[in-house]
Amino acid sequence: MAKRTRLTYGDYRPLRPGESGYSKTKRSYISPSKGDIIPVARFQKLAKGSAPTPKQPSKPNKRYTKFISQFVDKQNRQLEADNLPPTFTRGEARTNPEFKKAYANLRSEGRKKKADTSAHGRLAQALEDLGIREENADYPVGETPD
Repeated sequence: MAKRTRLTYGDYRPLRPGESGYSKTKRSYISPSKGDIIPVARFQKLAKGSAPTPKQPSKPNKRYTKFISQFVDKQNRQLEADNLPPTFTRGEARTNPEFKKAYANLRSEGRKKKADTSAHGRLAQALEDLGIREENADYPVGETPD
């Protein structure tokens, strides 16, 4: 029978029940000195001596950046209508609660097999909030008149 060896790396130890971040189904390790919590697979790589792989920053998809641009344009149009300079930026849009809510509604409606495409449904409202659809349009989503 093969002998089990105990892996060690720095001061990492398994998370214990009752500690913040503990899960019955997810095995994780914590560094008490740093407070870092890492999954068991990364701990095993570190303990065996391989260099940690740097985390690649994720690129936002094209649709998300399009939605942000359209939301920024809509907000700047509203500012101009109020005789204010158009100073709303993409960074502000990403953290804007109105954008987050509209984008979440758009994603949840878009995932449904039978989405509500009525003229005043949730999908239509999300598109209006993002600035993609005209305000108070009276036609169903997906049937834009020429």
